[in-house]
Amino acid sequence: AYIVLVDISKTLTETEFKQIRDSLRLWVDKLTELDRMGILTFGESCTEAADFTRDKKQLIAAIDSLAPTDSKTQFYKAIQQGLHMAGRRDENLPNRRVMVVLSDGKDEGSGLDVWDIKNDLEQFHVPVYSIGYSRLKGEEKAKFLDTLNNFSTISGGIYVEAGKTKLEDVYKTIRQSILGVYRLRLRCADCPKDGRLHRLQVHFAAGTRRFSNGLDIRLIPEVPASGENSQPGAPVQPQSQPQSQPGSQPQPQPQ
Repeated sequence: AYIVLVDISKTLTETEFKQIRDSLRLWVDKLTELDRMGILTFGESCTEAADFTRDKKQLIAAIDSLAPTDSKTQFYKAIQQGLHMAGRRDENLPNRRVMVVLSDGKDEGSGLDVWDIKNDLEQFHVPVYSIGYSRLKGEEKAKFLDTLNNFSTISGGIYVEAGKTKLEDVYKTIRQSILGVYRLRLRCADCPKDGRLHRLQVHFAAGTRRFSNGLDIRLIPEVPASGENSQPGAPVQPQSQPQSQPGSQPQPQPQ
């Protein structure tokens, strides 16, 4: 499930914005039957241009309607809304969620700060795949792109700075990076689902290389589906444990 954030501020020229539209059309064309995409725009406000769907015609229509019209960029608000969108548990939505954004990292008028976003990223554990694209100068450019890079790093995603490379090629790099990741599903029947934070530490060996990474996770009691185990105190049936599959996101991802 892709959450795509699109900057519709005038910091982008119409030529640059056309490259973004063309890149997103190609991405939509590559979606499989099991994929879903939702599109959020951010400028003077954050707006849902398309809810999660696999309808390519609907997504293309949403993309074609976008244009750089706004004077501000509520970037942090878009990240926050995207994370909440990623936290949805709608039926038939893929379990794996990723956020894709092109931005210069500068926020204007959202009322949020860097620490608000970092706290949300640590809570939701949704990887942010970001493209740094800026017309700012000097220290201001470096400052905000560094913030964007930091968001991707702490979320488990990646950051790519767009220089002279065509945006179409940068989006392709991001898409391939997402599909080239593994997801590990863990089952712990004895772990207490008490709503508290617990430490998950993962060790991984590949030949002579050793990796270790961890994160704090909050174990929430499962809510049974309507009509299933609906009686008070009824046990929740654990899911079977499939093997790791390519094209999926690990939690956490070794760096």
